[in-house]
Amino acid sequence: MRFPDRITLLNKSNGGGGPDDAPGETVLVKDTPCLISPVVNTNVLMTYGLANKQAFEIHLPTLVDKANRVQLNGRKYDVVKTFGRRRAVLIVSA
Repeated sequence: MRFPDRITLLNKSNGGGGPDDAPGETVLVKDTPCLISPVVNTNVLMTYGLANKQAFEIHLPTLVDKANRVQLNGRKYDVVKTFGRRRAVLIVSA
């Protein structure tokens, strides 16, 4: 599988409640290779509750466990679902 696209993986935290735990985003990996394809299947969109939103499948060459947001072309998307065994697949939406 070819991975011609590039994204930035982010981890958004809500803060831990302490004075030093402010909400924010941490960059996990910049410019990671991936394959991006739009989700156009209506049944898949309804399964994830994304019927009225734009959604993408992002295929990564390695597993990712802490990324809950991605940045693609200067725009940030929330990760709705992550799955995979050898490679990670992220379902993201705006």
